[in-house]
Amino acid sequence: MTSPSLVVSPDGRRLLRPGGEPFFYLADTAWELLHRLDSAQTEEYLTTRASQGFTAIQTVILAERDGLRTPTPAGHVPFHDLDPARPNEDYFRHVDSVVARMNELGMMAALLPTWGDKVKNSPGEGPQVLDPSNARAYGRFIGARYRDADVLWILGGDRDTSREPYLETMRELALGLKEGDGGRHLMSFHPPGCHSSTEFVTQEDWLDVHMWQTGHSSPEMDTAAKILQDRALDPRRPVFDGEPCYENIPIMGGGWNPTGARFSAADVRRRAYRALLAGACGHTYGCNEIWMMHRHGEMQFLASNMDWRQAMHLPGANQMRHVRSLFASRPFLELEHREGIVKALDSNIYPDSNLQARHRWTPWPEEGADLIRPTAAAGKDYAFVYLPGGSPVRCDFGFLGEQVRLSWFDPRHGTTSHAGVSPSLTDWIDPPAVGQDWVLIADRTP
Repeated sequence: MTSPSLVVSPDGRRLLRPGGEPFFYLADTAWELLHRLDSAQTEEYLTTRASQGFTAIQTVILAERDGLRTPTPAGHVPFHDLDPARPNEDYFRHVDSVVARMNELGMMAALLPTWGDKVKNSPGEGPQVLDPSNARAYGRFIGARYRDADVLWILGGDRDTSREPYLETMRELALGLKEGDGGRHLMSFHPPGCHSSTEFVTQEDWLDVHMWQTGHSSPEMDTAAKILQDRALDPRRPVFDGEPCYENIPIMGGGWNPTGARFSAADVRRRAYRALLAGACGHTYGCNEIWMMHRHGEMQFLASNMDWRQAMHLPGANQMRHVRSLFASRPFLELEHREGIVKALDSNIYPDSNLQARHRWTPWPEEGADLIRPTAAAGKDYAFVYLPGGSPVRCDFGFLGEQVRLSWFDPRHGTTSHAGVSPSLTDWIDPPAVGQDWVLIADRTP
């Protein structure tokens, strides 16, 4: 058997290449990539994302938006007569070429075999063509086809497992994938919004990596708590946020109801840094117009308001490379969430009228502080403290010795500015500017 594409670290927390090198999963969400872009557009998209530092692309073989009946730009659909037993070779040659190009550019193909609405008795556009009688054969087909590709399988597809025969279909699909690829690739599960795979498939022996969909509501959500919740469970598995809030998607309130406001680059940065400092093995970025590959002149869907080409260069997308650069700058495998580093936060300076009444406090208030709550993690010789609101802070870095060398990392531009040497039990430390997020770095002094 060929070597696996990825393995789970011995402690059950991280993703590694077979030789032991850490793999930093930084994905973009391109659910409709295989369905809606032609070859030239695909090349433009993939080369742009590779240049922005992404290491994976999440996409769907049987796509959500009428992916079985509306053909690709080249005129192909996945199956003849909607029959999974009759795959269309022209369509899958297209998938082959896209997966191969991702890998050539150094990006993993994080493939959903199907969106959830294609499973019998599941809600959505459908049509519902997969069930326990044919899912295993379909899984075996695609598993064998991408056996030697750099792939992470993601089962599920934005649905829970309560409606039969959804879970049984996923089990059969997983068995088929393993038969087809010889067990070479890890598997995860994409849950519905505001849920984790731990709620649905924790005891499934095919599952290797947990996934959250923290979703498209609650800008103040502190996703660190979600990641920590899953890391505390047995069996121990890596976890990441596979669908956080998308840049430029409407903020949803009271269900799937747009509020009129949109998620910004600052929102997507908060989800990324908090999750990673809580111990996530990686992170996924998303953009409203990119996941659907919205084009000029098309009917508006989910308030899409720009062409996908323009959306590729939104600030949050370009800032994801800085996420990767920060975590690559220190030994990532050592990094563990650490409580007690931040002793006090001066939230009075934060320029939000809803928060100005707060005082320098410790411990954190139970309510109203999620938007500016700090998240900290440390390795053997360093610590990172993410400050979503850029508030002045007091810290205890005593585990790094009597003194530490401090610096500020700018998540918007990826630059680092030195802040001198400080006693490990610091006085108030002021960020370069308030009202925007920063990462405070503390390094052990020689």
